[in-house]
Formats: sequence, structure tokens, C-alpha cells
Amino acid sequence: MPRNISQNFRNQLNGTEVYDTPLVILSITHESITPQVIRVVNNNQDIIYDGDTYLATSFSFVPPEEEGESLSNAKLTISNIDRRFIALFRTISGSPSITAEIVLVGDNVVREAGPWEFQLSQISYNSRSITGVLSYDLRIDQILSPLKVTLTNFPGLVQ
Repeated sequence: MPRNISQNFRNQLNGTEVYDTPLVILSITHESITPQVIRVVNNNQDIIYDGDTYLATSFSFVPPEEEGESLSNAKLTISNIDRRFIALFRTISGSPSITAEIVLVGDNVVREAGPWEFQLSQISYNSRSITGVLSYDLRIDQILSPLKVTLTNFPGLVQ
């Protein structure tokens, strides 16, 4: 299913002159993170969106493909220029939650795609970058025991 995006967003992506800038914003949360939400934007200056300040950070976000019925993962690569992120991901146990949105920044900041809710996993890093896979929900990958449909388990199902 294709994304619904505005004609202005299409013009900015395909035009030779860009008046409004498409940017990706991320909100990173985990119970062990202080402050409770880290907000970043892939830009060279901070932006304010929906009353929150997003800090300028160098990163690459590849959104999930939206073809067919299958769920695909997204990919996140953060430039390792700022050592705060490496320290952050080293101290977290478990998977942080990440909300990603694509916004168009001009006179106003307008959301064009998303929000996507992910769990960050498979984090790896080197001297240049930190990479990770953004999955819709890690619980999807867990094996669930099958349930048997019986009167005891589902009393209102059978009459």
C-alpha cells in the first residue's frame, strides 16, 4: 500500500529548487534513559515540532517498505561523531523504543509520513557509525503456544 503524501511534499522531493526541507525526526525511549525521551532530527540545526525540541544529529533512516502484506524492518545508522549515543546504547539493557516521522520543514513543520513505532535491535558499532535494525515489535518474533478452542477457554464462543 503506497504512502499518502501531499503534493507539496512530492514537489519538494522531485523539484530542482527546494523551499521546504524533508527531515526525519526520531524519539528514543527506554525506562533507563534520562531524560525519558531523546529527540533528534537529521539536520544541522535543532527544530521545534509539536512543542518539543529535536536536537540536530547526523543519522540515516531507511523506512520500512510498504509493498504487499508483509512487514519489513527499517534501518537506522547514527554517525559516531557524538560519543553520547555509544555510551547510551552500551548502558541500555533490552531494546529501546523508537518513533520515526518524516516532516516537511518550511514556515511550519508538517508531518508527511509516519509515525512508525519500532524496537531497536541488532545494534552494532564501529569507529564511524552505530547501526541497528528497527522492527515493528519484537513480540511478533516470539513463539506463542497454540490455544485450543474449548468451552473452558472460550465459554462465550460456542452456544
